[in-house]
Amino acid sequence: MRIAVCDDSSLDRELFVALLHHYFVNKPISKEIIQYENGVDLLHDVEDDMWFDIVFLDIYMNDLLGIDVAHKLRSLGYR
Repeated sequence: MRIAVCDDSSLDRELFVALLHHYFVNKPISKEIIQYENGVDLLHDVEDDMWFDIVFLDIYMNDLLGIDVAHKLRSLGYR
């Protein structure tokens, strides 16, 4: 399972990733968590054919709002 965590706050991002690691500690699921500090980098990777099973987006970010990133992800085939 590949998971993207996109948040412009490094502290919030690290806390969220720690919570994800804690959640998966006793689950027999292989995971890869990739962190993004902005929506632009996330969208570039998705446009370069990187696929995520789960994407967590911060709502208020400096470059693009999380909702704008979500709209773009939908247009690229994410449900």
